[in-house]
Amino acid sequence: MEVVRALRRRYRGKVYWLLSDTGYAGPFDAADELADTSRIVRIRKNSVRSLLLALRAEATFFTHGLFTAVDPPGDRLVVNLWHGDGPKAVKDTDLIRSNVVVAATVLWGERRARMYGLP
Repeated sequence: MEVVRALRRRYRGKVYWLLSDTGYAGPFDAADELADTSRIVRIRKNSVRSLLLALRAEATFFTHGLFTAVDPPGDRLVVNLWHGDGPKAVKDTDLIRSNVVVAATVLWGERRARMYGLP
Protein backbone atom coordinates (compact mmCIF):
# COMPACT_ATOMS: atom_id res chain seq x y z
CA MET A 1 0.00 0.00 0.00
CA GLU A 2 2.89 2.37 0.67
CA VAL A 3 4.14 1.90 -2.89
CA VAL A 4 0.67 2.76 -4.22
CA ARG A 5 0.63 5.86 -1.98
CA ALA A 6 4.10 6.91 -3.22
CA LEU A 7 3.09 6.37 -6.85
CA ARG A 8 -0.04 8.44 -6.25
CA ARG A 9 2.13 11.32 -5.01
CA ARG A 10 4.96 11.05 -7.58
CA TYR A 11 3.49 9.58 -10.76
CA ARG A 12 1.26 11.75 -12.97
CA GLY A 13 -0.63 8.95 -14.69
CA LYS A 14 -3.22 6.55 -13.41
CA VAL A 15 -2.08 3.82 -11.06
CA TYR A 16 -3.75 0.48 -11.68
CA TRP A 17 -3.86 -1.57 -8.49
CA LEU A 18 -4.42 -5.24 -9.30
CA LEU A 19 -6.20 -6.99 -6.44
CA SER A 20 -7.68 -10.42 -5.80
CA ASP A 21 -10.79 -8.64 -4.50
CA THR A 22 -11.52 -5.21 -6.04
CA GLY A 23 -13.96 -4.48 -3.21
CA TYR A 24 -10.99 -4.30 -0.81
CA ALA A 25 -11.13 -0.97 0.97
CA GLY A 26 -7.93 -1.42 2.95
CA PRO A 27 -6.99 0.31 6.19
CA PHE A 28 -7.56 3.86 4.98
CA ASP A 29 -10.42 6.31 5.15
CA ALA A 30 -12.07 8.60 2.60
CA ALA A 31 -9.43 11.30 3.24
CA ASP A 32 -6.61 8.93 2.22
CA GLU A 33 -5.20 9.42 -1.27
CA LEU A 34 -5.85 5.71 -1.98
CA ALA A 35 -9.56 6.49 -1.89
CA ASP A 36 -9.07 8.74 -4.97
CA THR A 37 -10.68 6.55 -7.63
CA SER A 38 -9.81 9.00 -10.40
CA ARG A 39 -6.09 8.21 -9.94
CA ILE A 40 -6.04 4.80 -8.19
CA VAL A 41 -8.00 2.28 -10.24
CA ARG A 42 -8.64 -1.09 -8.64
CA ILE A 43 -8.68 -3.98 -11.12
CA ARG A 44 -9.34 -7.66 -10.49
CA LYS A 45 -5.96 -9.39 -10.71
CA ASN A 46 -7.20 -12.52 -12.47
CA SER A 47 -8.78 -10.85 -15.48
CA VAL A 48 -8.00 -10.25 -19.13
CA ARG A 49 -7.95 -6.49 -18.44
CA SER A 50 -5.24 -6.89 -15.78
CA LEU A 51 -3.13 -8.98 -18.15
CA LEU A 52 -3.42 -6.35 -20.89
CA LEU A 53 -2.58 -3.55 -18.44
CA ALA A 54 0.46 -5.47 -17.17
CA LEU A 55 1.71 -6.06 -20.70
CA ARG A 56 1.55 -2.34 -21.52
CA ALA A 57 2.59 -0.94 -18.13
CA GLU A 58 5.43 1.55 -17.93
CA ALA A 59 6.45 -0.01 -14.61
CA THR A 60 5.12 -2.94 -12.59
CA PHE A 61 5.45 -3.54 -8.86
CA PHE A 62 4.29 -6.82 -7.31
CA THR A 63 4.43 -8.80 -4.07
CA HIS A 64 2.85 -12.17 -4.78
CA GLY A 65 3.82 -12.86 -8.36
CA LEU A 66 2.10 -11.42 -11.36
CA PHE A 67 2.37 -13.10 -14.75
CA THR A 68 6.01 -13.59 -13.77
CA ALA A 69 7.06 -16.83 -15.47
CA VAL A 70 8.39 -14.85 -18.45
CA ASP A 71 11.34 -12.49 -18.66
CA PRO A 72 10.35 -8.85 -18.16
CA PRO A 73 10.69 -6.55 -21.17
CA GLY A 74 14.10 -4.87 -21.27
CA ASP A 75 12.55 -1.43 -21.69
CA ARG A 76 10.30 -1.57 -18.61
CA LEU A 77 10.84 -1.71 -14.88
CA VAL A 78 9.45 -4.78 -13.11
CA VAL A 79 9.99 -4.72 -9.34
CA ASN A 80 9.51 -7.69 -7.01
CA LEU A 81 8.61 -6.11 -3.67
CA TRP A 82 9.57 -9.20 -1.72
CA HIS A 83 8.35 -9.28 1.84
CA GLY A 84 8.51 -11.82 4.62
CA ASP A 85 12.28 -12.29 4.56
CA GLY A 86 14.04 -14.18 7.28
CA PRO A 87 15.33 -17.59 8.19
CA LYS A 88 12.56 -19.79 6.86
CA ALA A 89 12.18 -22.35 4.15
CA VAL A 90 11.40 -20.71 0.83
CA LYS A 91 11.46 -22.82 -2.28
CA ASP A 92 14.07 -21.61 -4.76
CA THR A 93 12.34 -20.84 -8.02
CA ASP A 94 13.13 -19.13 -11.27
CA LEU A 95 9.45 -18.54 -12.01
CA ILE A 96 9.41 -15.16 -10.29
CA ARG A 97 10.95 -12.82 -12.85
CA SER A 98 11.74 -9.15 -12.45
CA ASN A 99 14.45 -6.57 -13.14
CA VAL A 100 14.79 -5.67 -9.46
CA VAL A 101 14.04 -7.32 -6.12
CA VAL A 102 13.49 -5.35 -2.92
CA ALA A 103 14.22 -7.01 0.42
CA ALA A 104 14.39 -6.00 4.07
CA THR A 105 18.16 -6.45 4.43
CA VAL A 106 21.26 -6.83 2.26
CA LEU A 107 21.64 -10.45 3.44
CA TRP A 108 18.16 -11.49 2.35
CA GLY A 109 18.26 -9.26 -0.73
CA GLU A 110 21.41 -10.96 -1.97
CA ARG A 111 19.80 -14.35 -1.37
CA ARG A 112 16.71 -13.33 -3.33
CA ALA A 113 18.81 -11.87 -6.15
CA ARG A 114 20.73 -15.15 -6.49
CA MET A 115 17.49 -17.13 -6.31
CA TYR A 116 15.91 -15.05 -9.07
CA GLY A 117 19.04 -14.76 -11.22
CA LEU A 118 19.52 -11.01 -10.71
CA PRO A 119 22.81 -9.15 -10.27
